[in-house]
Amino acid sequence: MLVEFKGVSGPVELAGCDGAVDRIGAVLRGWRFEVPAADVAVPPLMTLRKTAGGYDLESPWQKKPLHHGDLTDAVCSLIVDLVKAFIANDTSLLCLHCAAVSMAGRLVVFPNDYKAGKSVLAA
Repeated sequence: MLVEFKGVSGPVELAGCDGAVDRIGAVLRGWRFEVPAADVAVPPLMTLRKTAGGYDLESPWQKKPLHHGDLTDAVCSLIVDLVKAFIANDTSLLCLHCAAVSMAGRLVVFPNDYKAGKSVLAA
């Protein structure tokens, strides 16, 4: 099944991922997406595929497919890459990977790489 997301340049293929559309919809409230009624001429930008051991996500933002043991984790990774695709499609937007807290009425931002400890520091 192909799913098109508003503001993303290509569709997402969900191969054998029963229930994925419902989970995506539960999280992405307000981000319009649809399952096209007819075949789409554009090749999929990303693919989420059910495998014998879980789910694999193939995306331009991953060096190799990301493997997840359950659908919820796989959908979370898909949503992260959908945000990256949305940002890549609109050069007027900036995406900052960070944690943030409010201290004494001021915003303090902790930018860094994935798994660098931003959330722990913020907590």
